[in-house]
Amino acid sequence: MVRPEYLYHYYELENGPFRNITEQGIEKALAIQSNISQGFNSKRPPNYIELRFSLEARLKKQFISKGGKPNRDDPFYFMLGECEWAKSWYVNPGVVKTSVCF
Repeated sequence: MVRPEYLYHYYELENGPFRNITEQGIEKALAIQSNISQGFNSKRPPNYIELRFSLEARLKKQFISKGGKPNRDDPFYFMLGECEWAKSWYVNPGVVKTSVCF
């Protein structure tokens, strides 16, 4: 297996990188999601926001249980290697590419 050399963070250019739909609370996230009408992100199931909050809380709890000390409540998401499909999530995609340290 070839190890990817880079992590990729995809985002909507209009909004900028390192944003998370959950960073401003559930009510704002629900409003944001209801206003997305184009791209793959517009096709999320009705319970997507509630599910995402639940999964992010679980991730944080598990990270802490392993000795992690998060400095924020919501995570940033990256792909291990380039992912053309992830670009389709956005109408006007941007990407941050950073090297992986193993």
